[in-house]
Amino acid sequence: MNEIIQCIKNIQDNPVPENLSDLKDKLNACTNGSSECTDVLYTTNIDHMSFGVMVFPLIAPDSIRCILINGENIHIHKYILELDSKIFEYLLEADEIAAILMYNIYHMTNGTRPIERLRSAIDIYFATAENQLHIKESIQYQKILELGLIDTLVKFTNCLYADPDVLTDAYLDSVELGESFTTAISKLFGNQIPGTENTASRSPKLVILDWCFRLYANVKTERIPAINQLKRSKELQPSALYNSLIDKAIDALYKIDTDTFVNEAYDALCYGSKQDNLFHQTKHHGLDTVDEDFYEFLARTQNVESDDDAMYALKGINIRLSVLDDYLHKDGLSEEEYGQWSDIYNKYTGIRDDLIKNDKFDHSVYGTVFNYNS
Repeated sequence: MNEIIQCIKNIQDNPVPENLSDLKDKLNACTNGSSECTDVLYTTNIDHMSFGVMVFPLIAPDSIRCILINGENIHIHKYILELDSKIFEYLLEADEIAAILMYNIYHMTNGTRPIERLRSAIDIYFATAENQLHIKESIQYQKILELGLIDTLVKFTNCLYADPDVLTDAYLDSVELGESFTTAISKLFGNQIPGTENTASRSPKLVILDWCFRLYANVKTERIPAINQLKRSKELQPSALYNSLIDKAIDALYKIDTDTFVNEAYDALCYGSKQDNLFHQTKHHGLDTVDEDFYEFLARTQNVESDDDAMYALKGINIRLSVLDDYLHKDGLSEEEYGQWSDIYNKYTGIRDDLIKNDKFDHSVYGTVFNYNS
């Protein structure tokens, strides 16, 4: 880790592209291919609050659907690192900055845990909202969700949102940065940096994810107000990476109109490959088993023994509700078909409600994930 620490000292002295590139190379060398830093940014932040060290995950467009519906294991491999110039204005030594940096990188790229936490938060959101996601094929709609998904991943893996009692980290101990992390955390939450007060709970408030889901479901009526709100947020946002993501969402909202959506949906339906076609997946890979699966999930909800059991069942129920919702919105369904699948949809909704009421469902952990008053 000495080379990483030296890179940080070099950037502090002179944040030129060569020094930023050197840090990127050293990060990739020390992770031995388990993760890849594609770029290092140095953002001069004068008028805004500090954001510290940002590890920004790179998610392939086709992974968004996998995250929301397919349930496949996803490992975040590539990321961009952004350093806030203000981090050098506070009383943090280079080794302490290195410890923060490595903590955020490791917890973003180590295995499938970040995506699993994201999915759990999504499941809780739709269970609490008593709703489900109606997936749209348009790539522009995916860019709306991308903003909320990435923001949530950043918050789940950033040490600023770690438990206040956690002053050690096994990975950092293994690379001899454990003590540096302890002192860095003490400084960060010793009121030296505004916004990092050491409160009883630092659980992230996922208001951006909530906002993106609500916008996604109501683009026709909320598109123009959302564009204006995103533009205002850019004026307050110090991170260049976040501003880039906001720009993508604004661009997507400008491009979304009735003709665009109809054309993209028609192309996806008529010309998309069978493997990539959402309607094909829904018809041939969802509905053939979703009816039979109901009795399996009914048994699971009645035999929950732990919070993990409850979350596993909730995730499966939400996936099947999404599949059913997609099918029920499809044109051309007969009255008999619509009634048949509506009944099954209502059955799944009923066992989901019963599951949430189960005393094994840990609301102290999951029930306050979303704070709508922030």
